[in-house]
Amino acid sequence: SACLGEFAARFAAQAGPELEPGRFQLNLSPGPHPVSLDEEQFYRVLSNLKDNALRYAGAMSLVLSLTVESWEGWECIRFSDNGQGVPPEALAHLFEQFWRADQARSAKGGEGSGLGLYIVKTILEQHKEKINVTSESGVTTFSFSLTTE
Repeated sequence: SACLGEFAARFAAQAGPELEPGRFQLNLSPGPHPVSLDEEQFYRVLSNLKDNALRYAGAMSLVLSLTVESWEGWECIRFSDNGQGVPPEALAHLFEQFWRADQARSAKGGEGSGLGLYIVKTILEQHKEKINVTSESGVTTFSFSLTTE
């Protein structure tokens, strides 16, 4: 069993330096966040979400936000960016293998493989979880839940 809060804090400590100071926000609700997770796999999940945001968000002052909160026997994770947003018609395709919304989001720093979010979805499916995505007013949020231990 792992504490999702501690795991998120370690990820933030490693991911934060890639961004300007203050551009990575970690929000943890109080209390322990006990979950069963494969840390290596879930590090990949968060890394891929971060890389995707850095590549596609296209915001001048990008802010990434990672939130962990408990809710009725679940530990909920939300990963948000304040970029350009994703058009509604593209949301449904984000997790498809090799799919890229190049028309909608300009790829900075080279082309993505189109595999990052597909890998995220695959890892979560292996854990019997689903990832959701919303995009409103430029804020794109990926969220998923894990059952508490």
